[in-house]
Amino acid sequence: MVLPTVIIIGAIVIMTGVVLLSTGVVDVKGGLFVERNAQAYQTAKSAADSLGTQIVDGDVELTTFPANFTGSLGDSTYDITVTKSGNFLVLESTGQYDNVSETATLYVEESIQTDQTEIPLDMAVFSDTMITLIGGASIEGSVGTNSTTDEQISLSNNSTITGTVWVGAGGDPENVIKLGGNKEYEGPTGVLPEPRDYPTPSMPEAPEGLTVMPNGPIVSNGVLSVPNNSIHTITLDDSYSLTSMSIGNGSTLTINIGSNTREIRMGSFVTNGTLIINGTGTLKLYVDNTLNLNSSSETNWNNDPKEPEKLEIYYYGSSKLTINATTKFCGHLQVNNAEMDLNGSGNLTGTIVSSSTKNIKFSGNNSSMDLILYAPLAEIELTGTAQLKGAVVADTVKIGGGGTIIYGGYGNTSIPGVIIEGETNYVKGYWK
Repeated sequence: MVLPTVIIIGAIVIMTGVVLLSTGVVDVKGGLFVERNAQAYQTAKSAADSLGTQIVDGDVELTTFPANFTGSLGDSTYDITVTKSGNFLVLESTGQYDNVSETATLYVEESIQTDQTEIPLDMAVFSDTMITLIGGASIEGSVGTNSTTDEQISLSNNSTITGTVWVGAGGDPENVIKLGGNKEYEGPTGVLPEPRDYPTPSMPEAPEGLTVMPNGPIVSNGVLSVPNNSIHTITLDDSYSLTSMSIGNGSTLTINIGSNTREIRMGSFVTNGTLIINGTGTLKLYVDNTLNLNSSSETNWNNDPKEPEKLEIYYYGSSKLTINATTKFCGHLQVNNAEMDLNGSGNLTGTIVSSSTKNIKFSGNNSSMDLILYAPLAEIELTGTAQLKGAVVADTVKIGGGGTIIYGGYGNTSIPGVIIEGETNYVKGYWK
């Protein structure tokens, strides 16, 4: 009886050892599995966190979804899919290590600022690069430039600036401002806290599919022509298209628009007479090829005080736009790709806007302008004895002779076609 008992006890011991050995092996395998899972998860989370940081900092811009990113971290690999859910970007990241996969998901919150329709016009002149005053030229008000380069603001001995002269962020006014005769500029100066970014104006798309203006006493088959020395009135009950529109010498055309916004698209607009806009609405003229505001013409000039908001003209042609002699214009005039030249003793009120890099030149004597001149890509030159009261934004500004720019005191102002687009900002949200 003793032997069988010993055998039984031995068997139990052996079985217990086998069980313990098996348990140890399972524990080792389990530990390795947990370690691999942890490594895979850490890879997934680190990769998503890094991509989230790049999105927040603006180093990665996403425009289409889903977006995929793959890569490796040491011996691990990752695959990130970015989707959009409401105002969140969802970064679902899968990390893989030694044939084990784990997933971590980061939510990045998106906030979009509203577009700004007002731009800062707190100076008489702002140039992205250079401002030059020659002879007896003067600026009554502050001026500024983004430039930090030496001698980018230059004044001759007889030129004056009455306000503060601002130089680009990080610049030194003593180096940027040059006075004739190597004298030191003694007026007030300042340094911009950051560069100013004036957006390039956008031309509106000319309306398509407009009905041809019906025939009438001065309209025939899409051609509106006012004969010399005549007076005519038309009423617009809709928006229309024309092949051309012309107003003869000594003639007056009155357009009734009521309280509405009316649009006319045309191939050419040539006026030698008077255009009156009757009503409280706005007339928008879209000119594809030719625009001539000729000598002695008056366009929306009859009201006092002036009402520039009643007229908007958009010129899409590339030929030079010349405003001659005693032309009088009140409204918003915007060119897309044309050089501009004002000569003589004309009068302008409202806004002139250019999307082009081509020059804008004012060479009139005794001309008077009460306007905002916004051309952030162009060179603007003012010569003769022309006087502009308002504000100028350009790439380069040159004033010669007895030319004068007087600040009109605008502050933040809305200009048709000029919008500062709202920024999209991101902040890391939560993990899932």
